[in-house]
Amino acid sequence: MRSGRGLGIPVQSIPLGVEPDMVVVPALSTTTPDSLVPALAGRDVLDAAEQLRAWHASGSAIAASCVGTFVLANAGLLDDGEATTTWWLGPLFRQRYPRILLDESLMIVSSGRTVTAGASMGHLDLALWLIRGKRPAIPS
Repeated sequence: MRSGRGLGIPVQSIPLGVEPDMVVVPALSTTTPDSLVPALAGRDVLDAAEQLRAWHASGSAIAASCVGTFVLANAGLLDDGEATTTWWLGPLFRQRYPRILLDESLMIVSSGRTVTAGASMGHLDLALWLIRGKRPAIPS
């Protein structure tokens, strides 16, 4: 697999029946409302949402940053909770997901078993947050 910048990313399939403790959702390669809305309706995003819901229901914590927070919201995993996202997409997020309390002034928001990070470098803040051991509650 290749990143948007052409870097190679090793990919390994997750065996059936494996329930991860933590899932980190990557951002979509889009940054504008005009390209984001159709991307969220794509088969790949819809399939990912189905898998994320299944993992979340089985107890996995789920994290995303920047535009990836839209994937979590689209899957219904942030409903009635709190989140953050990239500030310039705040109006679109609020319009699409009124059941989520959005605060795009925060860099990290942990709510239940989800954590979201905002801004264009939010993935770095999220990675540091996870490394520090600040993880959403995972039931035993």
